Amino acid sequence: MRFPNPRMFLRLGRNNTDQPPRLARQATGTANPDNLLRQVLSQQPEAASFRWSWNYAKRYRLKTAGIVSFLACRYLFGAFFVYGAYHKLSRRWIGSDVLRQHFQARLADIDPDSFQAAYLRRFAIPCYAPIAWFLVAGQLSVGASTMFGAAVRPNAALALFMLLNITAGSFSNPSMPPFIVYATLLMLFPSGHWLGLDSVLHKKYPRAIWFR
Repeated sequence: MRFPNPRMFLRLGRNNTDQPPRLARQATGTANPDNLLRQVLSQQPEAASFRWSWNYAKRYRLKTAGIVSFLACRYLFGAFFVYGAYHKLSRRWIGSDVLRQHFQARLADIDPDSFQAAYLRRFAIPCYAPIAWFLVAGQLSVGASTMFGAAVRPNAALALFMLLNITAGSFSNPSMPPFIVYATLLMLFPSGHWLGLDSVLHKKYPRAIWFR
């Protein structure tokens, strides 16, 4: 009669002691929020990013309608800036004192003790020549960026900077607040990835902050 080899029991004991930690590690990996998020996105990849497809539009109608409307506003926003640059070039703002005349006329119409008056006297009027160059170049950059969807977010920040400075010079009108709000939204949402060159440029230059 043969008796079981004692080494077999030792191996079984080792296997039994190793099993709970392995199961615990598997359970921990499953409960990890990052792993759960990856599983959800892998099951529904179309919910993670926007796609130009009929099936996506039918499944996510509200999101598709919102993105299409947002992109339509982006092109209108860009067209406004392109027209602004064209208007300044056609009126010869560069190389003349047309902008200084606008500043001086505006200064005469506002309260001389206001912040806008101090802004015009101390900054805008003395620096009217570089400001004219900056406005034309900035509007062309913003217009081209929003039209082609390239470096949209940095140019949206540039547009917001120009709009705030125009407001500081007391040249605001009822259309200014919507433009400021939309420039902020352009900085927040990746519209250049939805439609434009940002998606291609970001894949080619993943570390560049201009195309995110």
